[in-house]
Amino acid sequence: VCQTVEDATVTLSGNHNLTDGNYDILYNLSAPNLATGIPAVINVVGGIPSFKIPTALIPKSGKTTITITNITNTTTGCTNTSTANKEFTINPAPDISNLAMAIKDVCQGQPATVKLTGLGTLTSIAITYNISGFNTVALQTIPLTVVAGEVNFPIIITDISNVGLTTFTITEITNVLTGCSKPTLINKNFNVNPIPLTPVVNDQNFCTLDNPTVSNLQPQGNQYKW
Repeated sequence: VCQTVEDATVTLSGNHNLTDGNYDILYNLSAPNLATGIPAVINVVGGIPSFKIPTALIPKSGKTTITITNITNTTTGCTNTSTANKEFTINPAPDISNLAMAIKDVCQGQPATVKLTGLGTLTSIAITYNISGFNTVALQTIPLTVVAGEVNFPIIITDISNVGLTTFTITEITNVLTGCSKPTLINKNFNVNPIPLTPVVNDQNFCTLDNPTVSNLQPQGNQYKW
């Protein structure tokens, strides 16, 4: 299971001799998540008993062992002891406490590059994002490979075809290797700048005696570089 996100579902299999119905149990949890004498109700449906370990009891990542110590038939009141146990893993939520994002302004018709840093030991992630402002894209999810805590990826040209201030927002990051996600809200503004219009020019003729220079050429102005 993923840390702080979901309950752990315990399912009993094999020849457990439990008929359909409800049973009260007591169970213990081992380090790093310690708990003793926790009550729960096993609901047996179709011969398959199951119950859940609440997220609040397994806040720490790592391997934890559950041991059922007692079981009571709620109909008859008969009780028995048990040593049934199973080890399971609580996978940590992605550590993105140092996450930072950078996007440089681009010219219209060019892709923008998103740079993420502070991804720690993550190596394979998926990000969920949207784009808003003068360019809009609904929620998208893409896979990324992280190297030394950093990753760069492009925003395709067709997603930022309009000139103007645009916002790129990441709403969730998932560790692909464990399937554990962490909601986040980090965004960055960048500008899509317009391409200057092509000047209209005509061939020009000069006399040698006029000593023509580049400044005599048309068009003229600070926006042109000869």
